[in-house]
Amino acid sequence: MARHDKTIINLRQLGSSKESAVPGAVFDFLAIDQKLRCGLVVKTGLRFHAAPFGADGTILVYLYRTPYSMSTDCLSAENLLTPPLVTYNGLWESGLFRTTRILRPESLSVLPFHQFWNSRKKQFFDENGAAVRRRPGPIGLDSVFLEGGVSSAVSIALGLKYHADDAPDPIPHSLENFWVIR
Repeated sequence: MARHDKTIINLRQLGSSKESAVPGAVFDFLAIDQKLRCGLVVKTGLRFHAAPFGADGTILVYLYRTPYSMSTDCLSAENLLTPPLVTYNGLWESGLFRTTRILRPESLSVLPFHQFWNSRKKQFFDENGAAVRRRPGPIGLDSVFLEGGVSSAVSIALGLKYHADDAPDPIPHSLENFWVIR
């Protein structure tokens, strides 16, 4: 489990959430810049081949630049802070993500496809582990992001200082070449 030492994790705890991550869950997260932002659970139980703990624990999320408002306009691909990330329930259990609302999955605005770069295999994959051709749109990293990885991703996107050498699961430097939002 990642340490929540404020010197290496650039996300602040909001209090643990009893809500489990379900598709349509809107959640808050707070970076060290003290701006509350929102995220969205897009899909759970992925057949993501990079998952060390199997499909039951994997969650596809979007993190947005803007705070959530009652209007769902802010929950669009135009407002993505990072490319789609695959993570796990630990971010809710540790209080780094806090579910605030559940939207009907059919009302969500999601990308038509998801793609992730695997630098070891030099290939793109979808969220189910199938090899795909590179398409226009966001490119994520073929990895399951734990607490330190999500913190590093948010820090990089916001231009905040982070301690990659000390983070529990830092983002590899290959990210800069393939981690693209548009």
